[in-house]
Amino acid sequence: MEPDHCQNHMHDEKWTTIHTRLVQPEVLRDPEWMQLTPLDHMQAGKLMSFLFLYKPKSEIHDRNGADGPVLLVDSLMKSLAKALVHFYPFAGRLIKNEKHDPVRLFCNNEGAVWIHKRFDGVVSDLLDEGNFQPNVQIAGVSNIQPTAPTYGDSGLPALIVQVTEFLCGTVSLCVTSCHHVADGFSSLHFLRSWAEITRGATITLLPVHDRSLLQPRTHNVDVGQVSTTTATTFTDVAAARKQLPVRTFRYSQRRIDELKSEAQISTQLSSSDQGGLSSVDCMSARIWCTLIETAEREHHTVFVNLVDGRARLKDFPKGYFGNCVIGAWQLNPQTVGDILSNPLSYAATVIRDAVRRVDDEVVRSWVDLLGKGGRPFTMPQGPVHMILTSWMHRFPFYEVDFGSGPPAVVFQNSLSQDGLITAKVTGLPAPDSNPGGVILTVEAAQCSSQLFDEM
Repeated sequence: MEPDHCQNHMHDEKWTTIHTRLVQPEVLRDPEWMQLTPLDHMQAGKLMSFLFLYKPKSEIHDRNGADGPVLLVDSLMKSLAKALVHFYPFAGRLIKNEKHDPVRLFCNNEGAVWIHKRFDGVVSDLLDEGNFQPNVQIAGVSNIQPTAPTYGDSGLPALIVQVTEFLCGTVSLCVTSCHHVADGFSSLHFLRSWAEITRGATITLLPVHDRSLLQPRTHNVDVGQVSTTTATTFTDVAAARKQLPVRTFRYSQRRIDELKSEAQISTQLSSSDQGGLSSVDCMSARIWCTLIETAEREHHTVFVNLVDGRARLKDFPKGYFGNCVIGAWQLNPQTVGDILSNPLSYAATVIRDAVRRVDDEVVRSWVDLLGKGGRPFTMPQGPVHMILTSWMHRFPFYEVDFGSGPPAVVFQNSLSQDGLITAKVTGLPAPDSNPGGVILTVEAAQCSSQLFDEM
């Protein structure tokens, strides 16, 4: 992840850079090397980027009141320095000395990259909120496409923040971080804490930086239901693909409830078992069926839900800062025909059972196996259609209030960088105007609006 120092893009003449600088922690620490975990290294080279749009009250439906400053940029930069005292890894650098050396995190107080720009136009000149596409110009990075990162002599910045002011009064805040340093939970933890500091409040949850909590165990362990392999077979298309097309869809709470009802009435399961199907199970099942409906029936298909391990580990601190996410895989291989020929509840139950299996031992076993250079899963031989989902719709993105009110809307501004997958789906919460709704970002080769509108 490199700051974007050049402006070789469309609309260049509309951009003005007000300043670019490094924001160091207000209180400096002694430099230290932070030991990364196997779950951190699993995210090597990936970015996490979230875009928050803060709009004048007059532009937001059902919000009244006189328009004031949407974001006070100078106070944001000052409070960022305070937040980095607590979240100091984001002021560090990722270092890679030789091609085959592991990446290391140097907490050296170098500082987060801060970019303040002005765009001579309105938001709609740059972004389509109805079908949002990740955008490098608003992120302040040179590339958000899948690519090998360039670490450089001084290392890779762990955090880049860009604030952009528009003529319409909207201010965007794009926060881009190296996934190697923190997962989505930790990134939002940082953002909420930064907002609390800006408002003069006390941080609700202090971060815990003890990464020894997720280092491999030294004794032999029984991995139980976690399969291992060092070789993975997947389709040539998935292995060689460039960037998949991206589309954004919005679903109301009502439509989500309809999908849940559809899954529950399509089965002969007992009423108690039906009640165990969550909205995420049912929506995931419909996504799975939709994305593989044109695939060959004899091909295998794998559905992976990313699961936060913090709540599944025994006596584990909620404020752990780093990566604590693993994939919930089905144990038994499924073919496309298995999924499509059965009721929707079949796929929903496969997904639910995989998530339920993730407990303390499964998470620990992932760490142990990754630490040994293995993989805690086995891919079926032959063509495989792998769907990866990340559900963040319960994350409190709309609590990132810096004192002038919550964001009008939040988007994911990064792209998938995993050559294994054939489709990636991310769910974020919809704005307050659509309570309980979800914004889906779908990266897939076959991702027509009609396909998902009918989902």
